[in-house]
Amino acid sequence: MRNFKLSAVFMLLVVSLLAMTPMVFGLSLEAAGASLAIVGIASMLLEKAPQGYQARTSSQRGEVGEPSVKDAVLEAMKNHSIELTNAIAKTETDVKEYGKVLDSTKTEIVTLSEKGNEFEARLAAVEQKSVRDSGAPQKQKSLGEMFVESDAYKQYAGKQYHKGQSSPMEIKDITSGAASGGPGIWSFRDPEIVTDPYRPRMLRSLIPTVPVDSNLVEWVRTNVRTNAAATVAEAGLKPKSELTYERKETAVRKIAHYFKTSSEVLSDFARLQAEINNEGFEMLRQVEEDQLMAGDGTGTNLLGLVPQATAYNVAATVVGDQQVDVLRRAILQVRQSFYGATGIVLNPADWAAIELLKDSQDRYLFSGSAAGAPARLWGLPVVESDALAAGEFMVGAFSTAATIYDRMNSAVFMSTENEDDFIYNMVSIMFEERLALAVKRPLAFVHGNLTGAV
Repeated sequence: MRNFKLSAVFMLLVVSLLAMTPMVFGLSLEAAGASLAIVGIASMLLEKAPQGYQARTSSQRGEVGEPSVKDAVLEAMKNHSIELTNAIAKTETDVKEYGKVLDSTKTEIVTLSEKGNEFEARLAAVEQKSVRDSGAPQKQKSLGEMFVESDAYKQYAGKQYHKGQSSPMEIKDITSGAASGGPGIWSFRDPEIVTDPYRPRMLRSLIPTVPVDSNLVEWVRTNVRTNAAATVAEAGLKPKSELTYERKETAVRKIAHYFKTSSEVLSDFARLQAEINNEGFEMLRQVEEDQLMAGDGTGTNLLGLVPQATAYNVAATVVGDQQVDVLRRAILQVRQSFYGATGIVLNPADWAAIELLKDSQDRYLFSGSAAGAPARLWGLPVVESDALAAGEFMVGAFSTAATIYDRMNSAVFMSTENEDDFIYNMVSIMFEERLALAVKRPLAFVHGNLTGAV
């Protein structure tokens, strides 16, 4: 069938002539003949459509009928989603066969992701076009226009005396109500995950650390040292001193734990995976702090500082001594063993009590409430540790008298082959570290109660 291009002006002229014919000639055979003549002449004047011209069908105008462009885009996005899912599944196969995700698999996932962005852009363009083609939006009335046209205003304006207030105006327009614009209002989701803080860890900052590659640490310590050195007469017998050593050892211990989560959560909630890692490592370090301070050495426990430290000499306490006096006498005790103390460890509550000490005129002795003061006492830094019980103290030469040996730094491992993880799409996330503590000079540490008693 030949295509013809119909001009809107031409069609208007033909319709006008047909309508005027009965008015001029009346309803008669002559009028009917004139109408047929107009139609015949109009058909002879039709303009042939240019090459490639095609009249728009209802489906091309976006009306109900054949599948629309939007349906085609949605179908393509569905197929693309299947391809992307299959590509992501290859990563697990790559890890099992090659121990890592192949570069070809990574490239395929990146390409499909970019393709998905293109599909989303096309779908958005189709939806925007459908909105534009649906007709011009109605003009939104201002609040002033709606108020003037409201029944409440007209009723109030019609009164002879304007006293009181008008009836409330009911604005039937878009609001945040559930029946209006509410479904289109989305809440803002803060990506931060709120967790409770962990107590500070301080012992790692006081004790030097050495990496090792064995499960047992050995060192040699002086056992007997008898100094018989003296002045000697010419050709006299020289005195004999004694110096013997003993071998000491400490075993490497393991601290570990694990979480379980679904593989879907790890894939869809990357922030949660990072949070699990942070939490997992921090939980290890909290137990590490407790073990370094007070581990009893039984079973799989470390042998900590408190069990190996020298007990405070309560005989040195004088009646009337306060906490700061006891700490100064403990520093002296370390010095009398020929070691120089490098720090004081206190529970946060005890350090706060010391900072709050006042003289007879209610003036703070160690700090001011406005500016505070560095955490120091008797020239030594004070470290607050929750691993030490309230009422106790530790004074020592931390930098020279003890060593932490790291066999394996804190590490994280993930597996889908633990228990029945594979069939339930679960992932086990394990955190682990291995370390040892050697207190080589027990006399360099003094532990006791701030009261100066046993």
